[in-house]
Amino acid sequence: MTLASTSNTMVTRCPKCSTAFRITAAQLESAKGAVRCGSCLHVFKAQSHLVTKPASVPAPANQQTCISH
Repeated sequence: MTLASTSNTMVTRCPKCSTAFRITAAQLESAKGAVRCGSCLHVFKAQSHLVTKPASVPAPANQQTCISH
């Protein structure tokens, strides 16, 4: 299985609203894998919802991703 990635980023999809966005390994490590969706604010484990082939190009991580501490 090949995960969707571009220059050290992964693509994850919110299980609540299906918004896809990029996340880096460093961002995942800082929050123990938890991310907050920029669209619906749902907090989830990003690695459990990694996308293998993105349907479309998601926005950069710094525009839609909030790391939950």
